[in-house]
Amino acid sequence: MVPRLRSLECELPQDEDLSLIHERLREAAQLILKAEDEPARRLHIERLKKDICIYRDKLYVHGIATEIVENVERLAALLTKYKRVLIVE
Repeated sequence: MVPRLRSLECELPQDEDLSLIHERLREAAQLILKAEDEPARRLHIERLKKDICIYRDKLYVHGIATEIVENVERLAALLTKYKRVLIVE
């Protein structure tokens, strides 16, 4: 919760690429929730992980605080660690 609150306080640059990636992250998360079977969930989780890595790289490019980038990396690690739990119905 604390990293989430800190990330809310961080000023992100107004950038079309970051906005597009934010939208893709939200879409992927919604698709995971709406998926009706394991293969679909697995596909959307992989897409979300890939998009999170792209987002992390863009944050580096924009010089965003290391703490925020590390939070994004932790999120990717959590998705990897708990992937099996997310896929099971």
